[in-house]
Amino acid sequence: MDIAKSSVNLNDLEMYDAPNGFIVKEYDSRKSKFVRIGKDKSTVFSRWEMFENRTIIFFGDFDGTNIICEASKHNSIYWFNPVATTYISEYNDAIKNFIGKHMYQCKGEKDFMRLVRKIR
Repeated sequence: MDIAKSSVNLNDLEMYDAPNGFIVKEYDSRKSKFVRIGKDKSTVFSRWEMFENRTIIFFGDFDGTNIICEASKHNSIYWFNPVATTYISEYNDAIKNFIGKHMYQCKGEKDFMRLVRKIR
């Protein structure tokens, strides 16, 4: 998290809190915390429509799959999913539109560090 916060301060990274794929908060580097997005942004932000030609790192399970799959049409998404191999067969139809197929099972920090080394 410290690396991510430093990257935000350098304008190299944007961070959002997106439970079930719906963006509800963005990280404010001046306040050093996540703040709720305003109603004027919420419609566009909630479905990730403002992202185009971005590299997105998403941490989460299959909730919000439709949003992630739609965003994968215009972005490169690396999806770190704690239950990827456990429930993948149940979600095959839902994720068939996940373009790029960069989904990895990631249950914690050790998995994430191992995967980052493998991906680069």
